[in-house]
Amino acid sequence: MPNLSSFSKGIHNLTSLNALHIDKCPNLRSLPDERTLATLSSLIISNCPLLEQRCLKDKGVDWQKIADIPYI
Repeated sequence: MPNLSSFSKGIHNLTSLNALHIDKCPNLRSLPDERTLATLSSLIISNCPLLEQRCLKDKGVDWQKIADIPYI
């Protein structure tokens, strides 16, 4: 989804989301809030340079949102 720049607000309704794979979204700038990500056991981000920078371990702006996810 090369034109995706943010998640829809509807993602908050996915209360049983266990895994999320985000791929080829070069314009995606941030993850949804921590509440949405709380149920994840797996998160894969690939080919999303802006988001990958924000999710760098211990230094990315969004790292705190994903630090508790077992498989990143």
